[in-house]
Amino acid sequence: MGLTNEEHQLAQSCGIEPMRGSGSYVFVDNRKVVERINEKYRGIVEIMDINDALKKYDGLKEYYWKLVDPNKNEFTKMAIKPDGGYFIRVFKNQCLELPLESCIILHRGREQHLHNIVIAEEGSSVTIMSGCTAHNSLIDGLHVGVSEFFVGKNATVNFTMVHNWNETTVVRPITAIKVEEGGTYISNYLCMKSAKDIKTAPHANCSKNSKAIFNTVLYGKKDSLIDIGEEIELNGDNSVGEINSRAILEADSKIITRGKIIGASKSKGHIECRGIVLSDEAELRSIPEIDAKNSGVDLSHEAAIGKIAEKELLYLMSRGLDKDKATSLIVSGFLNMPMPGVPEWVKVEISGK
Repeated sequence: MGLTNEEHQLAQSCGIEPMRGSGSYVFVDNRKVVERINEKYRGIVEIMDINDALKKYDGLKEYYWKLVDPNKNEFTKMAIKPDGGYFIRVFKNQCLELPLESCIILHRGREQHLHNIVIAEEGSSVTIMSGCTAHNSLIDGLHVGVSEFFVGKNATVNFTMVHNWNETTVVRPITAIKVEEGGTYISNYLCMKSAKDIKTAPHANCSKNSKAIFNTVLYGKKDSLIDIGEEIELNGDNSVGEINSRAILEADSKIITRGKIIGASKSKGHIECRGIVLSDEAELRSIPEIDAKNSGVDLSHEAAIGKIAEKELLYLMSRGLDKDKATSLIVSGFLNMPMPGVPEWVKVEISGK
């Protein structure tokens, strides 16, 4: 069964085009509807439904529920027997020039309980584009997604997630990442549209000479609640962790940005949280935390919350822009930060805010 025209449009709304790239996976409500590998990449990468992978690989005993405790909370328990989810495996020393794409859609179903596993074997490199969205007619939807990432020795995973939920959906992503020696994990997370309630706290564990970077761009609208809290454990010498966030809030929205870096070895880490509040009713809380457990650590953090500078606004208005356009230009410049691997359409989406 393929995508309907309406479902295809929903996928495109978060930047996913299922027939391009090196491979695609699309899951709608409680069913897999697209699972394909570009012929050029057969034998280089696998992408399939998690339940098929569990059958093929005898339960994925080395990976399934190894980074996340299935009894961690009420939401992980919901995914102990998942409806579906993607399994991605990039073979040893293989580099994918084209990105893999996944899309999760809530259309007519009320709940999803998913489990995703990504394995980048030693020396491999992959860019993954993932989009999540819900139909505007959906009321009181729930999305639960457990994701476990295994980044092998000297491997690189560049993961971009675009959340495009509707105003009534509750979203609970539970993510854990293991980065082996010399590996790199880069996460670009973008939530530019209103959602009822999103809470997530991805956790990365870094080995010797490895790196984990989290880049987050958030736009709080209406009465949405977004609570994001990345955590990086630097457990190997010369490991590096970075957490960067930008947040814009309007109306009655509330955003909490949490960032924590634990330096348990001779390592380096930095947290930067910046936000602009556009409404007296909006609320932004920034909670950076650094924890040094080794005399050789180099950890730092900075946080800044403010408003649009009147001087900048007046300058742009003096150049012929009205107040709304001037504000939009300042906001787009504020949200623009380096995000390796982010496709051009995402940058356009940010610049249009």
